Amino acid sequence: MNTKAFLLKLPPILFLLILTAAPAARAQDGAFAPGQPQALVITDPQQMILDELHDRLASFARQWIATLKRNQLSGPGNCEVQRAADGRYVARYNAIRDDDTPICQVRASTYKPGAYIGSILYKVEVFESYGDTPQAAKAGPFQAASRTTLNEIFSIANKDAAWSAPR
Repeated sequence: MNTKAFLLKLPPILFLLILTAAPAARAQDGAFAPGQPQALVITDPQQMILDELHDRLASFARQWIATLKRNQLSGPGNCEVQRAADGRYVARYNAIRDDDTPICQVRASTYKPGAYIGSILYKVEVFESYGDTPQAAKAGPFQAASRTTLNEIFSIANKDAAWSAPR
């Protein structure tokens, strides 16, 4: 087990005691000379938790987007056809963009101590094709007509729980 994982599993009070005691113990041993830069950097325990949760959310986001793409019922072969204002037909489908990496954000919940909120932002494009008949519209070619950014929000009850989909 690496040091970071070990420290994150400690009770918070013990973790803080270790962080505050380490520099004092090293100074007494002469490890730090006065006026010299100190090698030990004390990081905020909450930030360490948020960093780990961000890494876990990023991994979850890749799986989540892959699942959404796999289950996506929309595409050139399964599009919605409607009559346009000019009398022609328009075929539309949505597709999650492949070239954009989802943006992940994590923060502590303000209402429930120990809980965390994660959000995944990704882009969805609407593709359209026009034709004189529904079959001609479905045949394409499809062009990107608009783009939307979706924000999905997930929560976890505590730092040790896995990310869970909204209910």
